[in-house]
Amino acid sequence: MSSKIRFWATVLVCVFLISSSLTSIIGAAGDARVKLARIYSDLVNAESAGADVSVAATKLDEAGRLIASAESANEPEKSNLLAMASVLIGEVEAMIPKLMEAGRSATLYRSVTTIASVAISASSAIFLYIYGPRIIWRLWLRSRRGWRVRRA
Repeated sequence: MSSKIRFWATVLVCVFLISSSLTSIIGAAGDARVKLARIYSDLVNAESAGADVSVAATKLDEAGRLIASAESANEPEKSNLLAMASVLIGEVEAMIPKLMEAGRSATLYRSVTTIASVAISASSAIFLYIYGPRIIWRLWLRSRRGWRVRRA
């Protein structure tokens, strides 16, 4: 009877260990997907702020590919793929505050540039409206200063 109990206890322990390791691996992949989705939404916010997110998006895309390939891989390879994906997600997460600030700066620069160009165009139009005819007539008279008029 004790050998049957040891056998079933061993089987139960093995099943528990295998299921807990599978659960932790599946949980790690699920956690990586959740973190990937959160970082992606932060990246979308940075892009809407005006930042250039092409490098970060490429890294995030690669992390997504690693997570997808980890779901169909065996245990040692799965852990490595998830670790690489986690590193890439961490790099992108570290880039997001800088990207948000760069986006805000780029938006401010575009706004200032647009306002300045409109102001210069408007002031040039007003200046030409007021002083344009006077300048044109003076230039015309100056260019013909040496002309002699004779009776026909």
